[in-house]
Amino acid sequence: MNKFRYLLILATLGCTGLFAQEKSTLSQHTGFLPNLGQVANEKHEKLDSIDFKLEVPGVNAYFTPSGIIYHFYREFEKERSDYSKKDEEAYARGDMNEIGKNVFFYRMDFKLIGSNPNASFEVGDQLETKTNYYLSQCKDGLLNIQGHEKIIYRDVYPNI
Repeated sequence: MNKFRYLLILATLGCTGLFAQEKSTLSQHTGFLPNLGQVANEKHEKLDSIDFKLEVPGVNAYFTPSGIIYHFYREFEKERSDYSKKDEEAYARGDMNEIGKNVFFYRMDFKLIGSNPNASFEVGDQLETKTNYYLSQCKDGLLNIQGHEKIIYRDVYPNI
């Protein structure tokens, strides 16, 4: 069981280094955030299949009893020759924050084949950092969400 837990931790944190845009540690981040509605589908409906989200530079990871969904991304500044009309207008105003970026995106699903889709989870200590979300599916916002230092899924497989 410990080997399995370490494998998941290494898979999560190890892959973050591939796309990380700056060096960081988990303690600098929000930790494992419970999905209270901030993770939604294209219709802005909460994805109940996602229990937690982990955000680190270059990677968002979504945790379920049956695996982890990774969204890797890396932003690059656009070359001036790649500016759209809107980018050129922002450049002329000196509004550099409005100039779009080139984004490289990759999704990887880590599936635990034959796992228990109803596995329970336990959370570690809450972190002090609080996160707020203001999204269309959260009309009043999701405020003061505290993440956890770790999550442990139980009974993913028999006796594991």
